[in-house]
Amino acid sequence: MNKQKGWPPCARCDQWRPISCECKAINEQGVAPCQVMSRKLFNHLAEENEDG
Repeated sequence: MNKQKGWPPCARCDQWRPISCECKAINEQGVAPCQVMSRKLFNHLAEENEDG
């Protein structure tokens, strides 16, 4: 898997589910955020989503 800038290995990522061995942030198309955006952008979008 090609990761974008800022993402750790899956096993150390906070989006990783160790029990099921899959990313909890995978979208409907089966794409993980680390494949399409930087970690900085992901965190920014998550903050905007929390603010409403």
